This record gives sequence, C-alpha cells and structure tokens, in this order.
Amino acid sequence: MKIVHVCLCGTFGEDYAYQDNLLPKFHHKLGHDVTIIAPIYCHINTQTGKDETAPCGEKYLADGIKLIRLAPLIKNRVNIRLHLFKNLYKVLQQESPKLLFVHGIDSLSYTNCIRYARNNHNVYLVFDNHADWNNSYHSKIAYYWAKHIIKRIIVYPALKIAKQFYGVTPARCSFLNEMYDIPTDKIKLLPFGADDDALKIGMKLTLRNEIRNQYSISPSDFLIVTGGKIDRRKNIHLLAEALLKIDNASVKLLIFGAVNNDIKDYFSSLPSDRIIMAGWIPSNEVYKYFYAADFVIFPGLHSVLWEQMLATRVPCACTRIKGFEHMNYNGNCILLDNSTVEYYRDIIDRVTKDDEYYMKLKNNADTDLANQFRYSKIAQQVLEDINFSY
Repeated sequence: MKIVHVCLCGTFGEDYAYQDNLLPKFHHKLGHDVTIIAPIYCHINTQTGKDETAPCGEKYLADGIKLIRLAPLIKNRVNIRLHLFKNLYKVLQQESPKLLFVHGIDSLSYTNCIRYARNNHNVYLVFDNHADWNNSYHSKIAYYWAKHIIKRIIVYPALKIAKQFYGVTPARCSFLNEMYDIPTDKIKLLPFGADDDALKIGMKLTLRNEIRNQYSISPSDFLIVTGGKIDRRKNIHLLAEALLKIDNASVKLLIFGAVNNDIKDYFSSLPSDRIIMAGWIPSNEVYKYFYAADFVIFPGLHSVLWEQMLATRVPCACTRIKGFEHMNYNGNCILLDNSTVEYYRDIIDRVTKDDEYYMKLKNNADTDLANQFRYSKIAQQVLEDINFSY
C-alpha cells in the first residue's frame, strides 16, 4: 500500500527519533511504499533560535523511504503560524497515496490533503495531534487562531471525510474534542513510543552491565536514572537533593542530558560518588540507560522519553499531569503528586526499602503490555484502524 506522511507543522530532521520519523519507518518495515512530505526546515539552530534549511526536492533516506521537501509559500517569519507550502497538491497527485497520514492539525496547507481525499474516494485520511492545553495556544491570538480559523478551515471539512483523529496522549485526545469539537467517537489514542531497532530488548542484560561498568556502578547498587533537557522546570535538581538525604551510599542517581547554563554550577558541586552526570547522549542510546536503572524518575514535565522508558519495562515514577495517566497502565508507575525534596526523598525511601512494594512495580512493568509503546505495534495499529488487511 502507498502511504504518505505529511509533516508540515514544524521542522523535520532526518536524524530525529520523533514520531514523524519512526511511524513512517515502521510502516515501511511492514512492507509498504512510504513517502514523507516535509518542509525545507530541518533543524533549529540552538545558538540563534532560527530554522536551518535543506534543499527542496526529493531524496531517499537510508532506510529506503522517499523524502520530499517543500518550499514555504511565504516568508518564514509570517509562515511560522500559517505553515503554507508550495506544490502540496501536485506532490500528492504524483505520490497517489492510499493512506494519507497528516501530522498535526494547524497547517493551512492541509486544505490540500482534504481536497485530495475528497477527490479520491479510495483514500484513507487520518490526522494526529500533538497539542494540549499545557504546550499550546496560551495567548488570546493563538487561541482564536485555533478555535475559529483552523477549526473552520481545516477541522470542519476534514470531519466529513477523515477516518480518524489521533491524540498522542490522552490529554491531546481530549484537546481535539475541547478545542475543535471533534466527536469523541472519531478520536483515538496513538501513543508515542520506542524505536524497536534501538530498543534491543533481547540484549537488555548485556546493555545494563555495559552502562553500569562504564560508570563504575556495582550490581548491588540501586540505580535511579533520569534525564532529558535539564533545567529548573524539570525538578531534577530537587531529585538530586532528595537522593543525598538518603543515608545509603549504594543508592545512586545517574543523570543524562545537557544541563542549562543557569543550573550548571549546582550540578557541578554535587558529589560524584552518588550523583553521576552522563552528559548529552544520542537519542538511540537512551534505552541502555533505562536498562541500567533499577528505577526511573521523571519529576518534571512530559517528554517523549517517558513513553520510550515504558517500552524498556522498567518501574518508574512520573509527574501526575491531567491527561497523562496512561503512564501507569498496569500498576507500573508511581504518579508523583508533589514536587518537594521531602516528597521525592520519601518516594526513593519506599522503593529502596520496601521490597514487596518495589517488586510489585517491577513485575507490573515487565509484561507484554509494554509492547503497546513500540513503534512496530503503533504502526500496525494505524493499519488495523483503517481495516487494512494484507
């Protein structure tokens, strides 16, 4: 089957490990002919905050997927909200998809996707949504844009012909209904997940020992792992302080990820025998660090690391956020209700001292239910939802 993924609501980096990259990858691995349509914007320069660009046109990625990059219809500064790009309808005609998977809702160019599906009745049109009330539309102008412009120009016409609207978290499913009035029977959860190839679940013990040996962590140490982009909002500095209040030298914390300048001095002052700073690591390496852990804690806001961690079957704790309760899908995850040093200390105290409690979390995490967070399963779910049969 010909599948086209349209990803025009942000940058598209060929080396990213985001849903925009991994869902097409696993549709291709399932034997389908896959094309990605993306903007010329390929990276955000961390120094300037500006988009870096790649050439227009088509190329084939290393895994055999065709990538077609489109030029903006108007200058980038104005186009940051409109997401208007040249020649989308022409490219859709050229690629002739059977499944048209549209990433995001708020590109005015998506009128072309709706038009294409309307003119080709055998096409399955689906949308996904990455926005929720926490990460989007905080200003009155942005809210009006989504609630009235995007809803009228994109959502209403799409409702007549789209097979499905996905939210990548329960909160983002609710957002589709609350912001756009999409009926709940048209909405379904399609979660973030892990790259099966990078996951290497069969090498779990080997990779666990590799990381522990690398950082001189003994098999008897109780290792807690956390990470991501480390700033004050992630509360990892509070977690580190809580760990140091645990009077047990064998309980250690490993932190991976780049540390923001405003908090670097704090982490530099921490004792290295208890708090291990791994620094930035490539996205496909994070699974090794989760395997090395006895427990993973994410005390801040949500990131895709949360679902990647679930796929590794490690017991965990994550901040309780409305609409993100899917993290605790099987009694595998403690949902954190507070963000104080004392609270985090009590959590660490319990999982390190109450063996029965910890083993229940561990056993609940290590089941086949975790497979729902693998992109091989997520890609298959999309095909099942459109009733595709091989």
